[in-house]
Amino acid sequence: IKVDNVTLNESVLSNWREKVGLVSQDILLQNDSLINNLTFGLDKFKKKDINKALVEAGCSDFIKDLPDGLNTYIGENGIKLSGGQQQRITLARCILTNPEIIILDEATSNLDVYTEKIVNKNIINLKNKKTLIVIAHRLSTIIEANKIVFLKKGIIKDIDSHKNLIKKNMDYKEMVRGQFLDSN
Repeated sequence: IKVDNVTLNESVLSNWREKVGLVSQDILLQNDSLINNLTFGLDKFKKKDINKALVEAGCSDFIKDLPDGLNTYIGENGIKLSGGQQQRITLARCILTNPEIIILDEATSNLDVYTEKIVNKNIINLKNKKTLIVIAHRLSTIIEANKIVFLKKGIIKDIDSHKNLIKKNMDYKEMVRGQFLDSN
């Protein structure tokens, strides 16, 4: 595997880790304030960077409604927030670390359809700024991707855009139909 023409095993592991951010379906939030959850593990951060990350992750709308804004305690694993709010906070934390590559591993799998649309909109906005690797079973999460790696039973069956896969790969087209997406 190469990143910017450098083989991963040639690069220093800590340098590689700084370049990659992860947003998983398994959310890890502390029983602490929202601001402390956002900045956990960060040595330096600026208020403008926090605000930018919150906007890019679609968090600003619900944070203003919290009783203490960013100082609101969110409970163990963010229990005082909805699933979509938790996911957007996790995305904001990732954006705040400013990685070159963001891996989204089933990041919308536990969201309702309305919240998924909000998160997907934020993901689409990020694709022009970062390299995104999106792992998803829900095709609505990846439909705007430049390249989709279509796997079946763990084997790569095709690599192309959504539009081209619909035209040439019947298995992919059937999956799209099964998820009630536009297959044209």
